[in-house]
This record gives sequence, C-alpha cells and structure tokens, in this order.
Amino acid sequence: MLVVYIIAAVAAVSVYLIFFAPQTATNQQLTTTTSSMTLPQPNPAWKSVVGYTQSFNTCKDICQQYQQGGCKIEVAKQFCNTVISIDLNRDGTIQSSRGFTPGSGAACENSLRCFDIITECKCSRSVLNVGTCMNSYLEQPITSDCGIPSA
Repeated sequence: MLVVYIIAAVAAVSVYLIFFAPQTATNQQLTTTTSSMTLPQPNPAWKSVVGYTQSFNTCKDICQQYQQGGCKIEVAKQFCNTVISIDLNRDGTIQSSRGFTPGSGAACENSLRCFDIITECKCSRSVLNVGTCMNSYLEQPITSDCGIPSA
C-alpha cells in the first residue's frame, strides 16, 4: 500500500513539474491579486490542450469559494477531491491511460485533481496544495494504474 502512495506522490510531483516548473516564462502559473487574495490564472501554454480550460475553470471556481467563504473544510475537501481530466500527452483525446509528460513522469489523464493544476489555493488561514490535500483532505487514495488491469 505504501508503494501506491509513493507512486501517487511521484505522479503528483511530475504533473506539478509539467504545469508549473519555472523552465520558461510560458510554463509558470500566472496569478492575479484582488484585495489580499491571489487568484490562479490559466497557464497559456496549456490553454489549447483538450480538457485544460474546463478543468482549470472548475478548480478555480472551487478555489474562489474557499477563499471567499472563510476557508471552510467542506470546500477544501471539494478542491482536493474533484477529479479532472486533461490530455497530458496532447494526442487530442482523454483516455483511461497514462499520459507521459515531458518531465518523464506519468499521470492518469482522467484522474487528476485540482491541486495538480492549481498549485496553491491560499486563504486567510491556510493554503491548499498537494501536501495539505494528500495529508488532510484526500478521501480516496490516488492510484497509478489508471484503471488498467495489471498483466
């Protein structure tokens, strides 16, 4: 069971590196500040990728609810547990398969979470990120098999 969590953590970090690693200016997450809150903005390099914009908007809406609603635990759980789908390998489809990323990591195209594309959702009292989600709010373990039976 520990191996599954380790693989899941490696997959989450790989997705983080793909979407947000500061390799180029277009590979960084942009933010907009309104009052004291930082609102996530879409990554321009991924806007045309199947599933990205819809997934990003869904997660951004939940993040805004968390920020504006007083950091409620139920909204934190929703952010951490919402499953999103993005065409990681950019083949034009989202499948129940691994998407191999430029960072040599693998993740399931159809079982990403909001913290995979919005690295931090800050509220006045706390921050939602891969660590807080994995340690406190994740209700279902992340698996690395993408629903593909082992041979």
